[in-house]
Amino acid sequence: MAQWQDLLKLDSVLQNQVRQLYEGRFPKEIRHWACYWIESQDWDSAAANENAARTCFNSLLTYLEEQWNCSVQENNILQAPDYRSMKDYLMQQFQDDCVNLARILSDCLKWEKEILDSVAATQSCNNQSVMPQTWRDMDSKVSELKSKISELKKEIKMQEGLNEKLDYIQKTWQNKVEQIIELAQIKPGLMEEECLKQAMFITQEKQTLLQQLVELLNQTAETVATLIDVKLREWKYRQKLACIGGPVDTSLELLQKWITAVAEVLLGVRDQLQKLQDQNNKYSSTDASNLSASITEIDKFVLLLITKLLTK
Repeated sequence: MAQWQDLLKLDSVLQNQVRQLYEGRFPKEIRHWACYWIESQDWDSAAANENAARTCFNSLLTYLEEQWNCSVQENNILQAPDYRSMKDYLMQQFQDDCVNLARILSDCLKWEKEILDSVAATQSCNNQSVMPQTWRDMDSKVSELKSKISELKKEIKMQEGLNEKLDYIQKTWQNKVEQIIELAQIKPGLMEEECLKQAMFITQEKQTLLQQLVELLNQTAETVATLIDVKLREWKYRQKLACIGGPVDTSLELLQKWITAVAEVLLGVRDQLQKLQDQNNKYSSTDASNLSASITEIDKFVLLLITKLLTK
């Protein structure tokens, strides 16, 4: 079923909100009679690419021309929509600016979906386990971030234990070996070799942990962008709808929950970076300077994300 058909089932207040989306921008008659075709196009991509916008525009003209021809063949010109006038209007208004048409339809389709999602959320307010799919997806993403930072904390704690053990062995083994003269004579240099292997293993683990932190940050950055550029914008629009009487959910509870959780993840990443830096400073390492530089760069990225999340 076309999204437009769902909008037609809404009450007059919400239908009027939809009408206002198109007023002065795009004829709702074209939106109505070409609803299935319009919703089948990728207007988001067309809005960012002139060639794609031109292709969609020409295809829409072709579609309207085909509908007009059907009306002629069926001797139904008077009763059918005036597809020829629709086509003429589009050519007059958007022939030289197809990208603008794509932007209008991309924007309107998104807000239509937001209205429908808000209605769905309102209807399910008595059942807290039900929420729009996009909300469930965001909830799942945030939970995944929290789980990953929790696992990384455990791994970095284990890394600290390995460092402490190696440091203890390096500081005490010589005295113990000297007390066992036979061992010192039979296997000279064995302990140094084992310590070197362990140090190399720890260094590799540090690099792996840093890479995992970077991957977590990249995933968190996508979530931050969605929260600020999409979810916060949607909430602001619901506020506007509520001001004109729309029965929409304007609660900030979920948005606050997500933003708080993501902020805690970012602060957790900073804390773990500091722990790795402390380990790097405390225990000697052949690549200490390289690790410190990497940690510093990652920390800058974390601060950038925190700033974006908390200052919008």
